[in-house]
Amino acid sequence: MSNPDNDDVQCRYHYDPLDRMIGTTPSRSGGVQRFYNKSRLTTEFQGAMRRSIVQHNDQLLAQQTKQDDSVEISLLATDQMRSLLQLIKVSRSAPINYSPYGYHQAGSHLLSSLGFNGEWRDPTTENYLLGNGYRAFSPLLMQFNNSDNLSPFGKGGLNSYAYCLGDPVNREDPTGKFSWLRGIDSMLGIIDKGTRNFLNSAKKVNLKSTKGTLSGSRASGRATQDILENKLSAFIRSEYREFDQFQNEMNKSLAKTISSQKDLNSLVKNYNYKFVFTDERQLVVGGSPGTKHYHYLSHPVLSQYSKSQRIVSAGYVTNRGNNVFELDHRTGHYGAPFETLLPVRAYLRGLGAEITLIRLF
Repeated sequence: MSNPDNDDVQCRYHYDPLDRMIGTTPSRSGGVQRFYNKSRLTTEFQGAMRRSIVQHNDQLLAQQTKQDDSVEISLLATDQMRSLLQLIKVSRSAPINYSPYGYHQAGSHLLSSLGFNGEWRDPTTENYLLGNGYRAFSPLLMQFNNSDNLSPFGKGGLNSYAYCLGDPVNREDPTGKFSWLRGIDSMLGIIDKGTRNFLNSAKKVNLKSTKGTLSGSRASGRATQDILENKLSAFIRSEYREFDQFQNEMNKSLAKTISSQKDLNSLVKNYNYKFVFTDERQLVVGGSPGTKHYHYLSHPVLSQYSKSQRIVSAGYVTNRGNNVFELDHRTGHYGAPFETLLPVRAYLRGLGAEITLIRLF
């Protein structure tokens, strides 16, 4: 970056082969090296100074600054969107206020690498370099400085310079490529239209007699009769009969609720289980190796084993071993947006699992 008045280079930016910004060299201070844990900035080195960010999942907790033999630890007070509100030290503590687009007055920030939405703030330009340096967002201009290669016909939106589709309060864009609604409650609004189509033929049924299936026992007897007597489509009824027959033949439940790490680890390695996730944070998976094929069960049928019929997310979950699980948003019944996997990832992380998300479309 150069100064337009005298063409002096103010700062140089360095990237690794994965196109992540790994360092800067400001003209007025020593170079800065950056290290990541997946997509999150964790450590910065600048000469003899080292600054590390302590976080758990997506929650920012503390910052440690070490210079020579001096070590200073500060607590990070954030909102639910990860925006840094206070950096609490022994010596002082001052609040930070942001505009809806993340602007705050110069000098009002504390010594921290992070700011609005928990993103790294470039001290040279005072922009946020989102996506680990993919695009620069200016909170003063309230837009990106360069266009989005996913616009105007893709997920980037019609305006290739717009930030969060003009709604920074309810949406976030950590990658600089496309935005999504924040939190599971907001996400329900994005999915609701698809959910209506998804469950169009799988209407609400009386689940009182099917509670046994939620604890892992097989569906049979009156529970099956209750489901089949409801006004489900012929296709759903046919699939459910086939599903119930498999369960009887194998003498075990092919649908179960995942509520602990033990439940997760019981999933057979490298087998693709279908799942549905509800607004009550209930994760139900279906399937088992050894059946004729694993497409015998549709997501609408699987949804009958959940306490709530309001489905937030659906797709496949796969155990890759070593407590690593993959999630994708295949359904075949409605076009589940990729971001619907986020609340499922948060839920599984809460069970201690490491989650990899797979974008298919």
